[in-house]
Amino acid sequence: MNEGKNKREWIKNVAIIFLTIMLLLTFFSQTIMNYSLPEVAVQYVESGSITAKIRGTGTIESGAPYYVTIQQQRKVEAVNVRPGDMVQEGDVLALLSEKQSTDMEAKEQEVEAAKEAVDVANAAFESYLLSGNVDVKIMNNAGDAESSATYMKRIVNLKKQITNKEAEVADADKSVAEATNWKNAIATQIQMNNNDLNNISINTVGTAEQRKAYTDAVAVYDVAAAEVARLQEDIDYYKAMIEYYNGMNSVSDSDAYTVLLNEAELKKINADKVLDSATTDMNAKKAVLQKQVDDKISFYETCNKNLANQENAQDGTILKLQNAKAEKEKELADLQSDYSDLLTNIKDARELETLSDNITKAQAHYQELLANYEELQHVTVDTEVVAPFSGTIVSVPISAGTDTIDSPGEGKGYTIVTMQREGKGYTMEFSVTNEQANKIKVGDAAEVVNSWRYDNMVLTVTGIKNDLKNPGQGKIVTLDVKGDYITPGQNISVSVGEKSANYDMIVPNSAIREDNNGKFVLLVETKPSPLGNRYIATRVDVQVIASDDTKSAISGDLYAWSYVITTATAPVEAGQMVRLADN
Repeated sequence: MNEGKNKREWIKNVAIIFLTIMLLLTFFSQTIMNYSLPEVAVQYVESGSITAKIRGTGTIESGAPYYVTIQQQRKVEAVNVRPGDMVQEGDVLALLSEKQSTDMEAKEQEVEAAKEAVDVANAAFESYLLSGNVDVKIMNNAGDAESSATYMKRIVNLKKQITNKEAEVADADKSVAEATNWKNAIATQIQMNNNDLNNISINTVGTAEQRKAYTDAVAVYDVAAAEVARLQEDIDYYKAMIEYYNGMNSVSDSDAYTVLLNEAELKKINADKVLDSATTDMNAKKAVLQKQVDDKISFYETCNKNLANQENAQDGTILKLQNAKAEKEKELADLQSDYSDLLTNIKDARELETLSDNITKAQAHYQELLANYEELQHVTVDTEVVAPFSGTIVSVPISAGTDTIDSPGEGKGYTIVTMQREGKGYTMEFSVTNEQANKIKVGDAAEVVNSWRYDNMVLTVTGIKNDLKNPGQGKIVTLDVKGDYITPGQNISVSVGEKSANYDMIVPNSAIREDNNGKFVLLVETKPSPLGNRYIATRVDVQVIASDDTKSAISGDLYAWSYVITTATAPVEAGQMVRLADN
């Protein structure tokens, strides 16, 4: 008894403990779950004003760079300036060696090489002429572009003739084929007629009634003929027996057979009459069918004779058509041969024109190099290179102990330094969207971001043009840059435009998110539950209308009193449950 009571007490205690645990889990489940969710900071969507600024980054460039050059290459002995230096007109920029240009030998070699190229071009032209394969007329017009043009006109005209002749040959071939097919059709018909002739008989002509009447008449005739034949056999037998018994002098037997003979002869007379009647009837019915046989044979023979005449005539037609086709094929072959010859001729003419052009180009190149070489031989280069005007040194591509370098500018020669003329400004460019470009205009002032790093820099919008790298979607903004200690190549970030406007929905910049589908914000929606409120992150696609350093004006499917997520302790996705930070 005690053992059963203790067991019941134990089960009751376990049940109480289980229910207690379940009750605790129920009451604290939301608290446990909340600690596992990302914590987010939120802010109301509010209205207000934004002062929009267009920002961009670009490189400062010289507004009008000037390349100080010399006409002969020289070794640099000393360089007296650095980028950014201010110089006055006449200041010595660099010192050069007194020795003659170090590239004159190379230019002389270029002149000699160009002279050899002229000789090579002349030799190639003469070699092609003397190859023995060039037509005399082409040789006489060698190098004449008109010769090539004339051949091209003839080729085009001949090609048209070939096309037309090919069509004529095709038509002739079609005519021969049609005539041959007609002849074959005639031959086939003759053969079919002959097959019908072989099958013509009294059994295949006439109507079914006529053929049956003839067959019945033949049957009657056969029976009558058989009866006549049988009676004739009896008569012959009786005569033989009478002769036999007469020889035996047996009068009674001879008389008996005489009686039988007389009876048989009487029957035969009647049977002959029946046979004659059957023969007449049979021949009459056969004649009806035979006439049809004869008429049909005559018809087919006449048809075959006419068809044979047509077949013979068709042979003559085919022969004429074949001869006409052969003549057109020969004409086509002649045209194609002429076309092939013209192709060869124009190839030769063009080759000679090319070789002639090569000679002209080689001679022009040689004369140009020679004139330049002779001009440089008389050029005097001072050992001192001075500033042609007052200004700023933009770049110095040379160094002491090295040779001067080719000028990258429009003029010829070798660059010493690149200068910015005094009074000429600098420029910079940066790209913007079409929407941003609509917010600024030429003449707007711009500011340098982190302007404390630059002294007295003034920037003004001087141009807004299409962005060729982003046609239809973007613009290039050009700024005039002025100030002290400006050096081309500096990278600066600027902002331009100060138009303040009021907007219905403004959010912190940290609330704006972006993915492959565009920009969006995450709203916090509240959903009641038996154990308290649940907070769900919901995506809303938006467009950013304007923005400044801290906030942006947006448009989208949301309300001014909506909560937007600004920060979170972990990545948050649309549809995910979150917990709100304690404010």
